[in-house]
Amino acid sequence: PERSYTKRRKAGININFMISHKKYIQITAVIFAAIGVMHALRVAYQWEAVIGGFAVPMGVSWIAVAVAAYFVYQGYELSK
Repeated sequence: PERSYTKRRKAGININFMISHKKYIQITAVIFAAIGVMHALRVAYQWEAVIGGFAVPMGVSWIAVAVAAYFVYQGYELSK
């Protein structure tokens, strides 16, 4: 059930900091765009990525670029 404004204030939630669903999707799309760009740069410049002594293959970045591009597209479509 939807809480009233007074109940939200009593619960300690500041209404001024709540964002709309549309704005949340837009922010998320921008974050995934940045992630996709970084992976694309890794592929373009052949940067090595080592996590815990394990060399991450370039194929992982190719997949990450594709997934990030899909999420950005979906974010764009959902925020219309």
